[in-house]
Amino acid sequence: MQGKRIFIVLTMATLIPLTAVADKWQDPKTKVNYTYTVGKSEASVRCYGRYVSGSPDAAGAIAILSSFTVDGNEYTVTSIGDYAFYDCKNLTSVSIPSSVTSIGNETFFGCKGLTSVTISEGVTSIGNYAFKSCTSLKSVTIPSSVSSIGEYAFGGCNSLNSATISEGVTSIGDQAFSGCKSLTSVTIPSSMISIGSFAFHETPWYDKYYSAASNGLFCIGDILFGYKGNKPTGDVTIKDGTRIIAGSAFSTCSYLSSVTIPAGVVSIGNQAFYNCHGLNSLTIPAGVINIGNSAFYNCQSLTSVTIPAGVISIGMHAFDGIDGLTSVTLPSSLTSIGLYAFQCCNLTSVVSLIKEPFNIDSETFAHSYSSATLYVPQGTKEKYQATYAWNQFKTIVELDDDSSGVDAIAHDEGTVTERYAISGQRMSAGQRGLNIVRMSDGTVRKVQVK
Repeated sequence: MQGKRIFIVLTMATLIPLTAVADKWQDPKTKVNYTYTVGKSEASVRCYGRYVSGSPDAAGAIAILSSFTVDGNEYTVTSIGDYAFYDCKNLTSVSIPSSVTSIGNETFFGCKGLTSVTISEGVTSIGNYAFKSCTSLKSVTIPSSVSSIGEYAFGGCNSLNSATISEGVTSIGDQAFSGCKSLTSVTIPSSMISIGSFAFHETPWYDKYYSAASNGLFCIGDILFGYKGNKPTGDVTIKDGTRIIAGSAFSTCSYLSSVTIPAGVVSIGNQAFYNCHGLNSLTIPAGVINIGNSAFYNCQSLTSVTIPAGVISIGMHAFDGIDGLTSVTLPSSLTSIGLYAFQCCNLTSVVSLIKEPFNIDSETFAHSYSSATLYVPQGTKEKYQATYAWNQFKTIVELDDDSSGVDAIAHDEGTVTERYAISGQRMSAGQRGLNIVRMSDGTVRKVQVK
């Protein structure tokens, strides 16, 4: 009977694979806790409960290990998890190795004794609130490997006097450096694409430029941060040479009726035109890559929007609440459309030129799945029917050809004043294939040049 029992146990062990369980290892020198899984090669610095530090005994100057060995197995440290050093008040400095690719949310939140941090090349993202309220931190250099700095990442670091953001960084989140009362030096690279709402508000660096500016639209270099003085009304033209419209630049400018965005702008920030109820005319130029979260939320007077070729992402709630919007054309360049992006729009027509549909959220086109016809490129209907949540549209129709949504220009319809390649590069003359043209009446069109 005993042998039979062993046989049954062995059989069950063979048929039912064991669930991998993360183990913990503590560096005896620094008291930093790491987690790893037997059979895998990657490890992380982790916490063990929300708002509880994973390494409560970490203090003084520490260096995060790039790797460690347990029972003869080597594990490479690739991330520092959410809350890993939350509220470690006795931590004074930290060095992050190149093996680490991500710093999580609230990782060093409230480390009030932290005076210096070294972030090595290799880190690609810094999470939301990662270093918020590190009130003794004096300077920071963000390496070129980092692509994004999260919301409030360094907010409230009152002793921070210098922030060097290296070439290669493309995104700074909402209020990332807000409330840094000593921040006088900021380096923003030309690689920057997106800057969130109030990213540098309540800093001496920002206040210096704001104080020196005249009333009207307020820029620092090629970044439009907003305006000084009374809220803009009527027709507004953003100056040539502007590259980034920062988050909340025109938020709640209810009497703004039209805005002219120049060629060369690459991004429209989060809440840039939030609650601009009177905005009834808008041209998004070729070259824009990113339309941020709630960028045009509740712009109730808009009835049409052209999203140009080249736009890669449309953020959450970007066009939510525009009940006069009945049709939209989505360019083939899109790779993401956020949650609620077109919620509460009375869409009857959605033209998607995306040939390889990607998953979207069921709320992206909420309230339009039944009322709108989804037009898709020829030969892609089955792909859309198999892709979530495009397949929630009750009516999906294939376009006649791949150039559908591309205008032909009659001689009496105006004069072409500017031409752009599909990449957004300005051209002196039309080139064979799809071109983007600006007409003398200010409209922008896609045209097929044969």
